[in-house]
Amino acid sequence: MTRKQLDRVCGELAVADLGAPLSAALAATSPETWDHLRELLQRVERFAPRFVGGDAARNPQSQFPEAEANALVDYLNGAGLVVPFDWTNWLEVVGPSDADPTARIAECTAEECLGYLTAIFRAARFVEGSFEQQFVDGYPQLILGRLLDLMHGRV
Repeated sequence: MTRKQLDRVCGELAVADLGAPLSAALAATSPETWDHLRELLQRVERFAPRFVGGDAARNPQSQFPEAEANALVDYLNGAGLVVPFDWTNWLEVVGPSDADPTARIAECTAEECLGYLTAIFRAARFVEGSFEQQFVDGYPQLILGRLLDLMHGRV
């Protein structure tokens, strides 16, 4: 086994270990919860559409949908989908989603999507204004949209 192959296998094992709580949270989520999350996402996207990349990345028409965003995050928290896990170490292993978010998120598993959402919402506690900016930029919408598409086939 080459060093590169060994590093990849070790990284995959670390992601699986750090991400075990993500898998458990997804498995415990009901179809009704996913349906309600889709409705909440649509409400948010009326004010701030999901990130699409390129020149459209910063839509000047986007505004922070405070009530809708808070309702979405509150529901995610209540449903156990803002997962208590070691998200800082997990991000070091899987890498940030911001290099090319649309391409990266398009390849994410459901667990990775949930990990990125958790990281966004947890990091907002430490960086003033990041919660609002994330929604205006459309990152949570992009990630949750992908997660909902992935879970549609599972439930």
